[in-house]
Amino acid sequence: MSTYNDSDFQELKELVEENHKILKGLQRKAKWATVFTFVKWGIAVAIAIGLFTILQPIFENIVGAYDTLVDGLRELNQAREAVSGSVDISRLIEIFNQGEN
Repeated sequence: MSTYNDSDFQELKELVEENHKILKGLQRKAKWATVFTFVKWGIAVAIAIGLFTILQPIFENIVGAYDTLVDGLRELNQAREAVSGSVDISRLIEIFNQGEN
C-alpha cells in the first residue's frame, strides 16, 4: 500500500515544475545555438565568396604576368640558341679584346 500524503505530492509537483522550467530553458538555448551556428556558417561562406570575388582578378593578373615572363624567357632562350649556333662567342670576345688594345 502506498503511504504518500499530500505534502509528498506537492513536493513532487514542485520538482516536476522546476524540472520542466529547466528543460524548457535548455530547449530554448539549444534552438538559439542552432540558429547562431547557421548564422556563423552563413557569414563564413559569404566571406569566402567575397574574398574569392575580390582576389580572383588579382590572381589572374599574377598568373598572366607569370605566363608572359615564362614566354619571354622561352623566346630569349630560343634566340640565344639561334645566335650561339651561328656565331662563335669566344671568337667575338677575342675580337673585342683586341679592339681594346
